[in-house]
Amino acid sequence: ATECVNRDATILQSPAPGTLVSSTDTIFNMQMEAIDEDGNVSSCATSIRLQDGVAPQLSNCPRDTLIAVNDDCAIIIPDYAARVTVTDNCDPFPAVDQSIPPGVYPVLGDSLIRVRIEGRDRTGNVDECVVRVRARDFSPPRLTCPDDFRVELNDSGRYVLPDFLLTAGITDNCQGVSNV
Repeated sequence: ATECVNRDATILQSPAPGTLVSSTDTIFNMQMEAIDEDGNVSSCATSIRLQDGVAPQLSNCPRDTLIAVNDDCAIIIPDYAARVTVTDNCDPFPAVDQSIPPGVYPVLGDSLIRVRIEGRDRTGNVDECVVRVRARDFSPPRLTCPDDFRVELNDSGRYVLPDFLLTAGITDNCQGVSNV
């Protein structure tokens, strides 16, 4: 009779356990090999994909702000993205953008605008903060009154005041020109 004896085998792994791997979105093969005392070998490979699942971190997000509306009924949106610091665990240069680009932004008088600042790493992980911009029209309207004039009293010594609202004009930097 033949007797089969179970003998220990040596298992090898490459890269070795404890090897630090850190290249994001990389696929590499891990090889394993078993060798028994008789020199018989068996091997297998496993593909491992490293994927960054950690969002970048935003710091120094601007506070909510009040911006005065100019004579053209617009505000100037600052470059908030330039004020933000973005760090990431894998991407040394994460992108930072803002939802409304810096520059002139037309408004209709007092308004609340939300500007989203977004940090994005190369694998698409995102962190964001929102700056609430209150646009405020501090300019009073310009009222144009009728020119001075002289009237004669009627036989009773009275004068009936007409509706001067039809002749007055009003101009507002955020509402155009209209009659009252």
